[in-house]
Amino acid sequence: MNGKVVSLNKNIFIIVSTISLLVSQDSNDEGLAHYKNKNFDGARSYYEQILTEDNDNEFAWFGLGVAAMEQGDLETANQAFTQVAIKDDNTLQSDAIYNLGHVAYKTQKVKESMSLFKKAISLNPDDMDAKYNYEFLLHQDQQNQQDQDSQPPPKPSEEAKRIKKEAEKLVEQRMYAEATSLMENLLKIDPTAASFQDYVQKIRDVYNLIAGVQ
Repeated sequence: MNGKVVSLNKNIFIIVSTISLLVSQDSNDEGLAHYKNKNFDGARSYYEQILTEDNDNEFAWFGLGVAAMEQGDLETANQAFTQVAIKDDNTLQSDAIYNLGHVAYKTQKVKESMSLFKKAISLNPDDMDAKYNYEFLLHQDQQNQQDQDSQPPPKPSEEAKRIKKEAEKLVEQRMYAEATSLMENLLKIDPTAASFQDYVQKIRDVYNLIAGVQ
């Protein structure tokens, strides 16, 4: 893969954006020919052969990563792109990090994917694909958080109901400290008791008020 490196067609891969394939300008480049013909096995073999002779060839690592990604071999793609991403001051670093963002997204590591796209933007502020992906995932993450916040609490378990009745009896006896402690412990161990949050707060307020007077 000698010669000047240029950027080829970008193929839509995950979110409306791409794996950027950088290859040699040489029209006889076998890896490029295989890739154009969607012969990803051939492209992979070609780049692997180059790496047996020149293990530091960042372009071959990048080509291997793209071919592996097209094959669905995300582990190899991740390893190959990482070989490029860890090397500073190379022409492929931002593209490799961008593609690692795709790998992370594909493996459901959304937070990591966002971080990688953000890093790609810092290295190449003109990368509109990385900006779009980052903003898309940020919006998606915010929307998911809002959906979680808007969901009603689960119905309390039978055990949670039983403990609340015990707390109510303690309140009737003006044993606010004990009732508060009982309910606070319940909230820690039983997520279904979340619907009792307001009740616990009322007991806590009364207890604090009485304690303040005393």
